[in-house]
Amino acid sequence: MEVLSDVLYNILWKLDRNLGIILGKRVLMVWVSVTWGRRLLKNGQERKSRPFMRLLYQTQHQWLKIFGSISQLHFPGAGKTS
Repeated sequence: MEVLSDVLYNILWKLDRNLGIILGKRVLMVWVSVTWGRRLLKNGQERKSRPFMRLLYQTQHQWLKIFGSISQLHFPGAGKTS
């Protein structure tokens, strides 16, 4: 029984660690896009930055799709109310 609990703990720790890395990357990406967007707008370069901002929003959308599919793999039924 103790071996089973150790194995279960190791699996949960690895899943938690991987999910934490994914969440950390997401938070970092949002912070970078908001910070750079404000800095570019403050410098009056909004016309030059539009393609750059569009690229950032597209990558955010892709990351959301990836994160959603990964979270469904780790926690099937997450977000559903019963």
